[in-house]
Amino acid sequence: MKGLIDIKDKETKSERINLHLTPTAKSIIADKASALGMNMTAYITACAIVKDVYVIGDKKMFNELVYQVKRIGGNINQLRMLSQLERIECVDLRDCTAELDNIRKTLNTIIRKANKWQR
Repeated sequence: MKGLIDIKDKETKSERINLHLTPTAKSIIADKASALGMNMTAYITACAIVKDVYVIGDKKMFNELVYQVKRIGGNINQLRMLSQLERIECVDLRDCTAELDNIRKTLNTIIRKANKWQR
């Protein structure tokens, strides 16, 4: 059995499957794909091939979350810099920085998995 094609591999979509559905079934599939930010081909392919389908959900809210995490990182770096310049006395930020790094890694994993199928 042929394995999944990695996102780096650019294989031409040359094969077709003709699928006959009721209008209701087609509408349900289209709605589910749209809700996930996917076209019907990507949705059906992901459902048929992928063991686990990772969905970001509301992309606008997810992008806002990523933006806010980046801002928190920027704020921590500003605090660190002000502390090094001795303009403020700062507590140890290592735990906070480590936790933020864990959040970034988790977000990057989600983004990589979602980008594989959500186009």
